[in-house]
Amino acid sequence: MCKAFLFLSLAVSATGCSTTTNLNNQLVLSKVKGDYDDDGLSDVASLESSSGSKAELIVDLSSQGRVIVDSVGYSADMQISTLPSGTYERSCIQGYGVDCQAIGNTIATSADGIKLVYPEKASHLYYWDGRIFQKINLTD
Repeated sequence: MCKAFLFLSLAVSATGCSTTTNLNNQLVLSKVKGDYDDDGLSDVASLESSSGSKAELIVDLSSQGRVIVDSVGYSADMQISTLPSGTYERSCIQGYGVDCQAIGNTIATSADGIKLVYPEKASHLYYWDGRIFQKINLTD
């Protein structure tokens, strides 16, 4: 399954999968749209990689420009999707991540969020808190 998207040009590999790079020569692994900063305008989130070991979650906010949200370990099967505003339960494994007893195990978002998934490993929710993107673990 191919997850690359067209920015400037399209090249087709021998397998029939398209490979696409952005202006910085980074491979665009996945791309989704949503209103991530709750301003009523469409924003674009992308997962981009320039190496085989790291990927960056990047959001192009229509009102604020390009934001590098996180640098994560690269996996060929990782993917992103848009989650609607709502209430989400964080994964609270003792000794890992946030202390859910201190801050609670749910988070309510007012805007769309970005879900990053490492299939059969972990998933994370990135959401805008009005100032910056925050990250919570959904599963591990």
